[in-house]
Amino acid sequence: MQKVIAVSMLSLVMLGTGAVVAQQNQTQTTNTNSVATTNKLAVGAPRPDLAGWMDSHDRFVRRAKRGSVDLVFFGDSITQWWPHDDFINRYGRTAANFGIGGDQVQHLLWRVQNGELDGIQPKVAVIAVGTNNVAFNSPDDISGGIARLVAAIQEKSPTTKVLVQGIFPRGWDGQWKADTINQVNTG
Repeated sequence: MQKVIAVSMLSLVMLGTGAVVAQQNQTQTTNTNSVATTNKLAVGAPRPDLAGWMDSHDRFVRRAKRGSVDLVFFGDSITQWWPHDDFINRYGRTAANFGIGGDQVQHLLWRVQNGELDGIQPKVAVIAVGTNNVAFNSPDDISGGIARLVAAIQEKSPTTKVLVQGIFPRGWDGQWKADTINQVNTG
C-alpha cells in the first residue's frame, strides 16, 4: 500500500534546520500493485521527439551521480521554469531541480527508472506532473501513472518521502479540463 500526498507547491516550506514541512491538502491511498497493465502511463517512455530532452535527462543523471541531494523536484515546465537563483536561494545547494517542460507522467517515470535517482537518496522528492496528460488520458490512468511513479521513486530510494503536488487549474478562467484535474486531485 502506497500513501500519496497531494500538496500545493506554495505550501512547501524549507526550514533553516533542513526539515521540510508540507501543509497536507489531501491524502489519498492507492495500491500501486493494482495499477492496470493496460495503463500506458504506468510504463515509462522517453521523449525522442523533443530536441534537448535527452540532454536534459543526461545532465540530471550526472547531477545525481555527484550526490549530496537532500531535496529533489521532479516535474514539467512548472518545475523547470523556476528561476535557478531563486531556487538555490530558497532551498540551498543540496536541492536539485529536475524539471523538463512538456513532460507527461510516463516521461518522468522513464527518467526516474533510467538514472535520475542513481547516486542520491534525497530526504524529500516533490513531484509536479500530470497537467500535460489531462487532454490525452483518463483521470484513472493519470492517477495510476502517478502512483507507479511514486512506487518507482520508493523502489530506488526507500527512505525518501514523496510529496505529490496537485495539478493546477488551467485555462484563462481555470476551467479547462477542470473535471479531469479535479478527479485526479481527489483521486
